[in-house]
Amino acid sequence: MVDTDPTTHSSGSPTAAVRSVSRALALLDAVTEAVQQDNYNGITLADAARNVGLPVTTAARLLSTLEAENAVRRDHSGRWYPGVRLLALSSRLKSAPLITVAGPELENLAERTNESAYLAIRSGDEAVYIRHVDSAQPIRHTAWVGRSWPIHGTAIGAALLGSIPLGGVATTRDTIEPGVTAVAAPIWDKDTRGVVAALSCAGPTFRIDEDRLAQIAAAVSESAQRLSQFLDL
Repeated sequence: MVDTDPTTHSSGSPTAAVRSVSRALALLDAVTEAVQQDNYNGITLADAARNVGLPVTTAARLLSTLEAENAVRRDHSGRWYPGVRLLALSSRLKSAPLITVAGPELENLAERTNESAYLAIRSGDEAVYIRHVDSAQPIRHTAWVGRSWPIHGTAIGAALLGSIPLGGVATTRDTIEPGVTAVAAPIWDKDTRGVVAALSCAGPTFRIDEDRLAQIAAAVSESAQRLSQFLDL
């Protein structure tokens, strides 16, 4: 298809700039709507272009620009998903109450378990941290807001997939990260009857024996249930 989009041949006029922004926002809408409607399966370039009425080449150029800004991301099959930057922005709005309330719970978890504590949401086939509190230990697991992990094969991923009931936990030892043990629990929203986020604790395997693992699991479960109850209010 020949690209006849005037914005790609302009000299930077205000009208062309506004048109480009408008089309980029329309593509963001298409990507996020597809994720919501298609069980996190993302959207193809062709479908995104068709949904917003753009030539495929124009949609590809705009999506690549958005990808460079981490607003969207592409998986190995070429399907598009919301990116870390978009998730961070949306989480500040949609999940702002949860993120705020999760702060004390994360601090409590880090203090009770003496390990690092995380709050994560799902983005396609990945779990993305949106808030964390580091352990006070000199040797500790550490990550950052925006870091992502595979949804499969991780404790936080199992919690986000909805396979763990309220009150239950998922645990992993030395899987994605050798030498790291993690415990995670889902945060459920009764209105949507789905998992909206997950809490986890992670630390070095060498100091987390079975007794400590049970203690950490209890603490993570309790915090996740409290946050789930908050969403019911």
